[in-house]
Amino acid sequence: LYSSAASDVYKRQQRGGEIAANLGSLYDYIERRLVEAGVSSDTAVLDEVSALLKEVKAGWESVPAEARSMQS
Repeated sequence: LYSSAASDVYKRQQRGGEIAANLGSLYDYIERRLVEAGVSSDTAVLDEVSALLKEVKAGWESVPAEARSMQS
């Protein structure tokens, strides 16, 4: 799920401007944190990542369905 979302953000960065770039940076950060969590077995890192993804999900859900499904 994560890599699919990150891949989608990367594809949309070319036409998505600043928001897409910021999401790309966030997904890069999340990926680094997940690697760190895997190495250190630190569940606090997983909690942090979970909270970040919940915020992204809430933001996405606040966008009207018509706008989310628009193809450019």
